Amino acid sequence: MRGFRMARIPDEENRPMAPIRQTLGRLWFYTWTQRRWIAGGIVAILCLSGLNLVMPQLTRWTIDTIIPGKLFSLLFVVAGCIFAVNILKGCFGFVQTYFMSHAGQSVIFELRSRLYEHMQGQSLGFFHNRRTGDLMSRVTNDVNSLQQL
Repeated sequence: MRGFRMARIPDEENRPMAPIRQTLGRLWFYTWTQRRWIAGGIVAILCLSGLNLVMPQLTRWTIDTIIPGKLFSLLFVVAGCIFAVNILKGCFGFVQTYFMSHAGQSVIFELRSRLYEHMQGQSLGFFHNRRTGDLMSRVTNDVNSLQQL
């Protein structure tokens, strides 16, 4: 299977397009360097999912056990558990957002740094044959579109 092809850029009609798999393989290298941050974010997501399962169980326990048994003193325990679960959900949500944002921003920073180094290594003829505005637009838009990914 050849894979999908990337869109053509009007100024580079003769340049062959890279398959999506090859492009994603290159991006994988950059994301692999952030695997610890991504793993931490995934653990936080799993903890959030587990905490989302606790709330219906507390409700079930309240309806099936506490109310029929008239154990109204346990309602304060259930209310405390609901409060604690919500606090934990907020903490894990923050950790998940922080870790994933850190990983994403680090990948974008590395991409921008490598792109800058590559541009600095180009010959003067490269810059002479291309319009500055086109180069700046291309560099900015490509990295920003990856950042949105």
